[in-house]
Amino acid sequence: MVLFGALVFLQYITLTGMPYDLLFWVDDMNLSPFLLVLMVIALALVMGTVFEAIGILLLLVPVFL
Repeated sequence: MVLFGALVFLQYITLTGMPYDLLFWVDDMNLSPFLLVLMVIALALVMGTVFEAIGILLLLVPVFL
């Protein structure tokens, strides 16, 4: 059931073009690389209150690569 939900969510993300929207949104901010890294660290810190380390890696690595 979890796998089915993940596949449906993957299709939704792909069809809506959300990764490209996120990319353009961050690119329009004109952030320095240092500030972008700080934002990723802050996101990982917030996620660390809810998920364990491997879960955070599995969620963040595909997004930021």
